[in-house]
Amino acid sequence: MGMSADEAALRVRELFNGTANCAEAVLKVMQEVYGLPADILPAASGFGGGIGACQSTCGAITGGVIAASVHASATTPDSKQATVNAKLLAEKVYKSFATRFEHTDCRTLTGFDFSAPGGYKAFRDRDKELGLRFCTPFVEYVVRLLTEA
Repeated sequence: MGMSADEAALRVRELFNGTANCAEAVLKVMQEVYGLPADILPAASGFGGGIGACQSTCGAITGGVIAASVHASATTPDSKQATVNAKLLAEKVYKSFATRFEHTDCRTLTGFDFSAPGGYKAFRDRDKELGLRFCTPFVEYVVRLLTEA
């Protein structure tokens, strides 16, 4: 692997607080860590904001599961075993995240309803007040977990 967990966390913070959404930032960093092909990156675009901004499963989780699945497929010659490995790592990411943050859905984690009038704007205004995106700890957690796995 090409970077430490601390380096991966710094990199995802940089990407996420730039132009990448949560899922994109996690997948991009794990693409760099695992040495995955760059053409997988668009696969995460629709997962930001809890899958299409519907505030379902956190994009940090889904970006991490995409990375884990591609990594398992690339490193395990037997396709059935690759599927088993991907599912085990996906389960670890999901359950560890749920234990650490108590929830896995974007709406509960952020505390905002993006579909409500002004909901998304209020969420982004909080980011400006904080000086970084509120969900930064979530993306950092997932890349640390996967980098150390």
